[in-house]
Amino acid sequence: MKNFLPLAASFALAFLTTVSAQEYQGAPAILKRLAELAKEPSVDPLAATPAGTLRKDLERFRGDAAALPPDEAAVRWLALVDRFTALSRNEVDAVSWARSPNREDQFNFKTLLVTLPPPAAWDALAKAVEARLKATGANGVIDDVLRLIAHTLVNAPEARWKDAAALRATLKKERGFEMDNVLPNLSQALLQADPDPKHAIADFEGRLAARESSTAETPRISLAIPDLVTLAGETAAAKLLQRALLLPHGSGFDIAHGEATKKLARQLALKMAAQLKRPPWGIIDSLDSVALFAAMEKRFPARMDDDPYASYESEVRTIANGYNLLGLIAAKRTTDALKFAVALGERRGGHGFSVSVAISTLARGGQTREVFAFLNDLLSQHPEMNGLWRDFIELAPQVGESEKMLATLRSTLASENLPEHIRPNIRQFLGPALLAADQIEDGVKELLVVINAQPQRQPLGGASRDNSPGNQREVFAFQVARIGKLMQRQDWIDAGLAAARKFSE
Repeated sequence: MKNFLPLAASFALAFLTTVSAQEYQGAPAILKRLAELAKEPSVDPLAATPAGTLRKDLERFRGDAAALPPDEAAVRWLALVDRFTALSRNEVDAVSWARSPNREDQFNFKTLLVTLPPPAAWDALAKAVEARLKATGANGVIDDVLRLIAHTLVNAPEARWKDAAALRATLKKERGFEMDNVLPNLSQALLQADPDPKHAIADFEGRLAARESSTAETPRISLAIPDLVTLAGETAAAKLLQRALLLPHGSGFDIAHGEATKKLARQLALKMAAQLKRPPWGIIDSLDSVALFAAMEKRFPARMDDDPYASYESEVRTIANGYNLLGLIAAKRTTDALKFAVALGERRGGHGFSVSVAISTLARGGQTREVFAFLNDLLSQHPEMNGLWRDFIELAPQVGESEKMLATLRSTLASENLPEHIRPNIRQFLGPALLAADQIEDGVKELLVVINAQPQRQPLGGASRDNSPGNQREVFAFQVARIGKLMQRQDWIDAGLAAARKFSE
């Protein structure tokens, strides 16, 4: 029965992100962690607050629970849950940030789950949860999740599915909850515990029907599809996939598992290209997707920045761009790959795209050397493509070409033809390149050069926000401090921490 405890944790973490604290890892948390590594003192100024007191009580309960009678342990744990849900998000966040910048030890609903009473009390806990009168509003979601947890602990799969249905109904009423994030995680957790194909198909059909009837302008995430070919056979899977492809909202769907289902979806999408309402960029995640990508580019040309769908589609479309580029390279269509890369760079302001996700797939096929050669030639001709420099640098050690990578980067920086507004953008990559080539001393020196340089105003199209030298200076400061800790170089620790504090002010 203990095997069900991790599943219960996954339920709460998936469902309660809108109720409990968000798990942050921002600059204040990183600074605190670095300060601890540098052996600076740390205090908890919020220990006496309601959230801080609750955390202490949870720790105390964790030590006492094994000695308590099952009924008492169940009642006391539920009382702690009620105290937690009565806190505001700001109260929870404050304790989480002050005490635990480490993601694994933050103060959130997971903290309650790791203090669950021992297995001997689980039956009593399930009965106590079932006896609770369901609350209204947000606390109704908490009650539904508690039932899911309890019925998971006592291994009652049919009850879990009923709980899931109740949770969906509650979430539908509570518009403040992010259903698009919650329901796929709920389905995945349930199906891992009870992979009955009947339940899997019924669950997906329910989510598909809800998406078909939705009036939302654009869902937050695409529709998650299980391995339908394995679960239902190719004929039934094709019918469901066709419905998913014809969804009127969002950017289609993605398929996390099941190569046969992915392949079938891509085949159907190519045949149905003229009928599609939205482009299914999420399934263009293989090197054999070049034809589908071309059909989607023709059917759905790139939109202007103010398009309401653009922000939602940007991530999956960027990944699809990478797979298309590498698919062209893998097919030895180098001229087409170069033309596509240049056009994409121009479309995105002259700087911006990365193929790191697709490269990991290509590496499994042993074709990374061809990609490195392509990037080397492309960046030599078009150094303004900032996003690809990072891919180029990360790929070089994998193919044993660190020296060639450094030579290309240095040659680019030395070129008299390099526009001056681009030079700082390229210079920022020299430090990471030296580190990737295992030249630690020189790499840190270059990072410090960028950190201490005066920020320059970037012209439109000069660099993407993430790749701009201004943003990288703060990232590099943290990196120098970490390297200093690893290499036992106090001067690097001090320099990195000093710069990080300055940037965070």
